[in-house]
Amino acid sequence: MEFSENSDYNNIHCGKRLKSYVCEICGYQTSQKGNYTVHKRTHTGERPYKCDQCEKSFQRKPHLIQHKFTHTGEKPFICEICGHQSSQKNNYIMHKRIHTGEKPFKCETCQYATSKKYQLTAHIRKHTGEKPYKCPTCERSFVSSNDLKRHIRLHTGEKPYKCELCDYAAAQPNGLRSHKKKHLKDAL
Repeated sequence: MEFSENSDYNNIHCGKRLKSYVCEICGYQTSQKGNYTVHKRTHTGERPYKCDQCEKSFQRKPHLIQHKFTHTGEKPFICEICGHQSSQKNNYIMHKRIHTGEKPFKCETCQYATSKKYQLTAHIRKHTGEKPYKCPTCERSFVSSNDLKRHIRLHTGEKPYKCELCDYAAAQPNGLRSHKKKHLKDAL
């Protein structure tokens, strides 16, 4: 029996997988339809897995399952070095890199390296100029969904970062950090 290079036999039994799903927007390629479906959500912003206890939604079901730990308070991932606890496995893995200094995600264009994959993805977009996250209000585009979320707060006026010592609230975490320094100065 003879098989062509593109045959199902080669794909399944010889480990040769054709990248038959190609994103028309960014060129991402995969051999698996499920991976392609999830990838398309990075461009559309679709998040079909919704938490039944809050307003959060996710592109992938495992992310929803891990998110639900935040509602139960369960933190099954514990750092052996410092005891830091996390409800999310990915956060636990990233936390451990604080101790090791590991930066496994490296830019092929420059010397940039990071411990977090999403930061490398956003960094690479600075080289390519890709800005797939568009503001629905003003059409401004961003390299990451986090940048877009921060920007949208300018339109909505949302200030989720609250001071525990007074009524101050900030749209960005660095605004709250600066504010807290004022309390420290007042205490001295």
